This record gives sequence, C-alpha cells and structure tokens, in this order.
Amino acid sequence: MIEPLSTWRMDTTVNEETPKRPRGRPKGKVSPDKKKKAMSLVRQFFFPEKSWMVDSYAREQRRILIKSELANRKDAREKFACFVKFVKPDFFMAPFHAKICNEIDEMLNGGQWLAVSCPPRHGKSELISRLLPAYLLGKDPSKNYILCSYSQSLACKNQRDCLRIMSDPKYKLLFPNTILPTRLDKHYIGRMDFTELVHPVNGHEKYGSIKSCGVGSSLTGFGGSLICDDLVKDRDSANSEVMREKTQDWYASTARTRVDSAKDFVFLVGTRFHPNDIIGNCLSNKTGDIFKEIKLPAIAEPNDLLG
Repeated sequence: MIEPLSTWRMDTTVNEETPKRPRGRPKGKVSPDKKKKAMSLVRQFFFPEKSWMVDSYAREQRRILIKSELANRKDAREKFACFVKFVKPDFFMAPFHAKICNEIDEMLNGGQWLAVSCPPRHGKSELISRLLPAYLLGKDPSKNYILCSYSQSLACKNQRDCLRIMSDPKYKLLFPNTILPTRLDKHYIGRMDFTELVHPVNGHEKYGSIKSCGVGSSLTGFGGSLICDDLVKDRDSANSEVMREKTQDWYASTARTRVDSAKDFVFLVGTRFHPNDIIGNCLSNKTGDIFKEIKLPAIAEPNDLLG
C-alpha cells in the first residue's frame, strides 16, 4: 500500500560533495546601455505592436540619427563638397577635388573668378559641369547659368546630366523650392539646350534657367554666369592659331558680354595644351578680367597647392 501524505518526510540532508548553487545577481555591474538594449529586446518580443511607443532606447537612437541627418543636410546646403557627398555618395572626393570645392565656396562668397587647369579624366566635368550648376540653382533658383564647352552636343549632355541630379529625391530634400518644369506646365519649353525653372508658388512664372552652348554658338537673348568646361577640344586645336583666335574671339565678343560683373561670375576649367589658350589669355589679363589661377598638375611640382 501507498503511505499517506502525512507520513511523508523530505530528505533534508545535504551532500557536502555537491557544490552549492550560487544565488543572487552575478558580481559586477551592468552598463546602462546594455540594460536599455536588453529591455528593448524584451519589449519588442513581448509587445511588438507597442514597442515603438515604450522603447526609450530605440527612440533615443532614432533621435540621434535624425539629428545627424539634419546636420548633414545643413552642411550640404552651405558647402559644395558636402553637397557632392550627399547627392552622390559614390563620388570619390580626392584632395584636389576638395581643393576645387573650397575655392568655389570662396568665389561664391565674393572671391575672385577662378581659372582651374587640371589633367583630363580626373572628374572635373562631373564636378563642374553637372554638380556645380545643380548646387547653384538650389542655393538661388532665380539665377541664370550658361554652360559652355567646345561643342554644342557635349554642353547639352552636361546639361541633361545636371537635370538628372536635380530630379533625384536626395536633391529635393535639400532644395524643395528648385522645381523643374514638366510637360503639364503652361510655359514648358521642350528644348535640349535651355531649361527654365518653375516658380514654386504659381507654378508657371519665370524663375531661373540653365543654358548650354558650344564655341561659336549664339547667346543672343540670354545672360548669366559662365561655367566654361574644356573650351579647347584637344592638342591639335590648341596648337592651331586659327582655332585659338576663333575661341578667343567667341569668348570676348559673345560669351563674356552675357555676364553682369556686378552679380555674375566666370568659371574656367580645362586642360592646358598651349600657353596662349583661352585660360592663358584670361590669366594674362588680355580680357580685362582678374582671375585666380588654380593649377593642379597630374605630377606634383615644387610648391604644389596640395603639398
């Protein structure tokens, strides 16, 4: 038979050879961050639908990320180098790119006009002819800019690439008031070499514009700041006295006359093939303007700007 419960006795003897089980919390303090992270995981597991409301750790992390994002946007609106990193994170910002960006910021703050000479295939067209106009139109959509190159087709291509950057959602986060026209706008102009921005209020009033042209093209009726990228095609054109005079005459009689010295600027960038090319003539004051030379050779020279 089974003994009644009242007769049962518990064996209270302890085997001294068996190690005692430790009780209480382990020695050592747990950091507050680990506590918050542990509580965050517990809340997300037991209360997934309310974790975003009661999770202070996740809320603090979101606050830090938002604060960092707002700081990056502010820097991107004020500094050209930060704008390039924000809009095109895959752009490799070399030291000479950063040097050009800093000089551009100084020029926009009232500094001298710039004449930059650098080797080919170093990203100068991406930086100057595509990213810079987008940045300038974002800072002030009421301005007019003229993109110049040795051919009309290349200038139009740079303009299209610039408009693609301005259509990117990241760009609209920085400059929501810079609005590109669509075919539904009343004053839409479907031209490959000219784009006029739209007023953010009424949607059809004139605002700013971007115009592309090649050497020898007409600019009658247009005005604004000049951004000249590679006005000389290659070494053969630079060595030809006829081509040099043609480029110089077009710049002096057509392009330069479109610039209002009080509010506009001229930015020259290209590869130097001849000492008497357009950049050389501008630096020697033959055009009557004062430029600041930024010389960035492929092989560093004594007293190089980059050290």
